[in-house]
Amino acid sequence: WRLYDTYGFPVDLTTLMAEEKGLAVDMNAYEDAKKQAQLLSQGKGSGVADTINLDVHAITELQGKGVPPTDDSYKYNYESTDKVDSDYTFKPCEATVIALRYNKQFVDEVRTGQECGVLLDKTNFYAEQGGQIYDTGYFIKVGDESVEFSIKNVQVRGGYVIHIGSLEGTLRKGDQVSLYVDTSRRRLIMSNHTGTHVLNYALRKVLGTEADQRGSLVAPDRLRFDFTNKGALTSE
Repeated sequence: WRLYDTYGFPVDLTTLMAEEKGLAVDMNAYEDAKKQAQLLSQGKGSGVADTINLDVHAITELQGKGVPPTDDSYKYNYESTDKVDSDYTFKPCEATVIALRYNKQFVDEVRTGQECGVLLDKTNFYAEQGGQIYDTGYFIKVGDESVEFSIKNVQVRGGYVIHIGSLEGTLRKGDQVSLYVDTSRRRLIMSNHTGTHVLNYALRKVLGTEADQRGSLVAPDRLRFDFTNKGALTSE
């Protein structure tokens, strides 16, 4: 699994090379490692986030209460500056707390030290999806900056974006909050996202249309691009 997850080496090629050496890949162990990595990427490794993330029952409950999906269009609310380095400015976002998730239940308030999930009517945070990692940052309560929620993970389920993290102060359903994305981290992710498109273009230019994207990983410190090609690759 590490060959694939860290270095982007396809498991089918690993299997083929192992067979040539008279070895075999333990696919059961591979799948177990894959599931564990997925749990960790979703913040479930601590045993906390699985009590926070939205399952099908939570989504059904939200829909039954008439809670609309999160408007996450604000994550695109940024623009390029006129500077030579082509920097970006990110516009502020204010939102309303529409639901609080703690210990597999929706609650009316959460307090200091509690790790929980917060659903807002809108957000400018990217949720993890499509191979791109989530944003991090924080939000503060409008009118009371002593109430601060540190956002460590952002997931989307059924159109609902849930911000996972820990709280200082007391937060209640209906509170207004101001959101602050870690823009330095976002810029790195954006650069690597662009890098996957450039790499895809270059591969197709060199290898032709037979080069087919199979997946990608976009993180602040690295990117990975998975593709298949019918022919063998050469050093040229």
